[in-house]
Amino acid sequence: MKSVNFFLTLCLLAAMGRAAPAPQSRCADSDQPARRYLIIQNGKCGFIDGQGRVVIPAQYSWAGDFSEGLAQVRVEDKYGYIDPVGKTVIPPQFEWAGPFSEGLALFRAQGKYGYLKKSGEIAIPARFEWAWDFSEGFARILLGKNGYIDTQGKFVIPPQFINPWQFHEGLATVKMRGWWGYINKKGDIVIPTRFNWGWDFSEGLAMVQLGGKFGYIDKTGNWVIPARFDWAATFSDGMAAVATTTQWGFIDATGKMVIPERFEWASDFSEGLAGVKVDGQWGFIDKQGQIVIPPRYDRVGRFVGGLAPVEIDKKWGYINTRGELVWKPTN
Repeated sequence: MKSVNFFLTLCLLAAMGRAAPAPQSRCADSDQPARRYLIIQNGKCGFIDGQGRVVIPAQYSWAGDFSEGLAQVRVEDKYGYIDPVGKTVIPPQFEWAGPFSEGLALFRAQGKYGYLKKSGEIAIPARFEWAWDFSEGFARILLGKNGYIDTQGKFVIPPQFINPWQFHEGLATVKMRGWWGYINKKGDIVIPTRFNWGWDFSEGLAMVQLGGKFGYIDKTGNWVIPARFDWAATFSDGMAAVATTTQWGFIDATGKMVIPERFEWASDFSEGLAGVKVDGQWGFIDKQGQIVIPPRYDRVGRFVGGLAPVEIDKKWGYINTRGELVWKPTN
């Protein structure tokens, strides 16, 4: 199963009252030196820096995360973009807008989706029924069926699939006749559709499900780690969270159990730490499996730029890698 960014979900729901049709985004921008972290105060969204100082006061009814130097914000039901100091660079004018990815961002106008540049200029007119972020030069779009376009808006793989995913490490998972496989950037099926489910490639391996169990394949479609787990997650930082029955642990890329299954739940490793659930509370372990931040949070997110979001009593804040509160939980 894919790991969930609990904090992002809560931010979106709390700030908007509904989920936006957005591709995945991040709680901080890894593409720029001056990272900004999304906060909510009294139901409004703003941003802090890595030291917990407010740099953009909480004033927006909704805000996305910074991506490629800009963040989308909502003002009176219209969406636009701000820079890291809070200056409006693309005035609110869209029905909806997504994060920038590979220089382009999704927007919606009159119920259709298109893409815009950082200048605010329309790069690809809004003509698609649905669309996703660009990844590796391709974007998945829906126009009757699903296909892929390039950054010029030209179809590189014609609409033909029911439910494909984005490209990662050169391959994308697709579903045909009830089974999942993988295509290359020419649209050719290079790993036959023979799995109950398939996930993105990450660190050279893709998690797949077959016969109710999870395992991992390489880019030739061969099993590297046989399907033997009841639950699993994608690889991150050289390790993947897995579970047999109800206990979670971590394996390495050979399938060796390097951290025994002893947690109620586990999330991906990021910056050397992973969230784990013990006795109903979340904390963090290191790659040796040692608890370095005691379980005392209701929920946690991943570390990005040295900070991780944590929830206490339905309020969200940030901690550093020492477990110190950098931003006291608010909502």
